[in-house]
Amino acid sequence: MPSESLCRAGERSFLELVSERAETLDDAPWLLSARTEQRVSFRELRDRSLAWQEVFSSEGLVSGDRVGLLVSDPVAFAICFVSALASGLWVAPLDPTTEIPNARTLDERIARLGLHAIISDRDAPSSLDTKWLDVREFPPRESVSPSAVVSPLTRGGVILTTSGTTGTPKIMALPTAQLVYTADLVARHNELTSSDRGFNPLPLWHVNAEVVALLATFMAGSSLVLDDRFHRTGFWSLMDRLEVTWINAVPAIISRLVSRHGDEAVPARVRFIRSASAPLSGPLLETFETNTNIVVIESYGMTEAASQICANPLRGPRKMG
Repeated sequence: MPSESLCRAGERSFLELVSERAETLDDAPWLLSARTEQRVSFRELRDRSLAWQEVFSSEGLVSGDRVGLLVSDPVAFAICFVSALASGLWVAPLDPTTEIPNARTLDERIARLGLHAIISDRDAPSSLDTKWLDVREFPPRESVSPSAVVSPLTRGGVILTTSGTTGTPKIMALPTAQLVYTADLVARHNELTSSDRGFNPLPLWHVNAEVVALLATFMAGSSLVLDDRFHRTGFWSLMDRLEVTWINAVPAIISRLVSRHGDEAVPARVRFIRSASAPLSGPLLETFETNTNIVVIESYGMTEAASQICANPLRGPRKMG
């Protein structure tokens, strides 16, 4: 059954959910960086969301507008992502690993997605017509008063392009209410609590990391470590040092972790690794679980469904494959 907060979704805003988490969890961490000392608490997330709301308002953006998100740093991406949703905007995450095309090509892409602005951590191409919000120019204030404008939960959301595995790639608009609802289901299916800490090396411009990692962690009131990508060297020691209890992965990552390097030890506190985005072979699953003593949770989802559709349970009978 949906949580009480979601049953009243039509009466509330995502910003109110952010504020509730801040009041309840205060300085508890929501995000940590795997490669830097960055740490973002639930209180800081609320403050930055309010600061960004003022920036959006000052730039003439209103609830329902569309913004592109082209940010390389995972923690900065996550903050901007949640802040834009909290302001009732539609967010179109863009792959930051690709080179920015010339202004004309980028303008064509912006027009196709119907974007009103781009949020980025890099310089704008010259002669670009679209508004460019540089995250490096908008440091968050220490304290911000809530805006009088509260965006409804049913406004705004994420604009994504499907993978094309079921046909021609499509542009999908997933409302915030759907994202939050699915994230809450994922959090409860994986029995996430405030004592859990996830690890996500998957790209944040895909629905998996956005819902299963960022938003499910937010809904559970737990914490999440973000990495720029998967690094095999020193992986298990990193999981131990950061006190990770679950890992968000894909079969290609599991195949790299099935064998240990040297005398590295697998931390006992890691209770499951989640596999998605591609089929996982039965022999690989069995070998991984035998070698690591970590349960593999296979799941299947689609961008159109805001990620997870079905998943094996943490306990009890599981259907391999």
